Amino acid sequence: MKFNQTYFLCLTLLVAMMINVSSVDAQTKRERLEVKQRIDQMVNTLKKELSLTKDQTEKVKGIVTENFKNAEKDRENFEGDREARMKMRMDRLQALDKKIELILTKEQKAKYEDYKKERVQRFQQMRPRQNERDPR
Repeated sequence: MKFNQTYFLCLTLLVAMMINVSSVDAQTKRERLEVKQRIDQMVNTLKKELSLTKDQTEKVKGIVTENFKNAEKDRENFEGDREARMKMRMDRLQALDKKIELILTKEQKAKYEDYKKERVQRFQQMRPRQNERDPR
């Protein structure tokens, strides 16, 4: 009787561990997919807003992808240090903007400046709602 209980307990733990591993794997795949979708969304938005050529679109995709990779490294390196993460985020955004601007024409740069102003306005509009939900 004791053998059957032990066997059943071991079997249950094994099944639970397998389920846990598969859910972690699924979550990792989902996160990678979400990052890829966010990169594609950003690139497509810039392509549309700035009328990017095919070559410019590929370059922007590389720049944005690199930015997302650096963001992940920063999250890991500065975990728990909110101020440092925010500073790194701002530095990363400035570097992203400079890299993108290097491949744009004069007309596209003007459109990009307008896009960035709209981005700041959208962010500021979202801030009050975030503070209502999660006051710090």
